Amino acid sequence: MIDKSNFIKNKMEEIYIALTNNQPNLDELIGEINDLFSSPYKRDAIADNETIQSLWFFLFEMFILSDNNDVKFDIISAMCDMYIYQANLGVDLSLDNIRFWRESLKAEESSPEIIDYVDDMLSI
Repeated sequence: MIDKSNFIKNKMEEIYIALTNNQPNLDELIGEINDLFSSPYKRDAIADNETIQSLWFFLFEMFILSDNNDVKFDIISAMCDMYIYQANLGVDLSLDNIRFWRESLKAEESSPEIIDYVDDMLSI
């Protein structure tokens, strides 16, 4: 296993700064995280469990903070890939926050594509 914990922690900081400052490279930063989890063929742990859990909750926080549906879509897409990847390794990621968000009225204000990704995760 090549531990990507430091890479992930650095990207989390960069994503937060980019989101709060409306920087145009946010999609690239989220894409770099998504790339770690997007292969269905990889079965190696990417980072320690604490880092993975931190990333999971961080991405959800960024999802909530963003008011841009394109950014929200990028984040939820990354979370879906991350959830599937970790499930294949036998690592549980909590869906409680996502379930609560989906059941709230805020979900109705979202795009159909975002809701589809959320529903896909909740059905796994």
